Amino acid sequence: MATLREIAATLLFVLAMALVIQLFASGFAWGSLLGALLCFALAYACWPSRRRGQRDDASGWIDLFEVVIELPVQALLWLLRWVGGLFRWLDF
Repeated sequence: MATLREIAATLLFVLAMALVIQLFASGFAWGSLLGALLCFALAYACWPSRRRGQRDDASGWIDLFEVVIELPVQALLWLLRWVGGLFRWLDF
């Protein structure tokens, strides 16, 4: 089952990247942006992460895919935490 989830998450990530490339190549379109964000979120949710305890095997390639798939969501979460910390520091 984990293999099927890895394949589905990888395909969703590839689709999201294609939508991002289309977004920049063909001009801005809300459908491409929202589709890319949705695919990134679904790929993150579908991926069986080792950090969340859903996968036990240690494969270099699978670990690399995990980093690549989780990177956009982790970067967004880091940015939101940073902005939240900035507002907390400014005492809003």
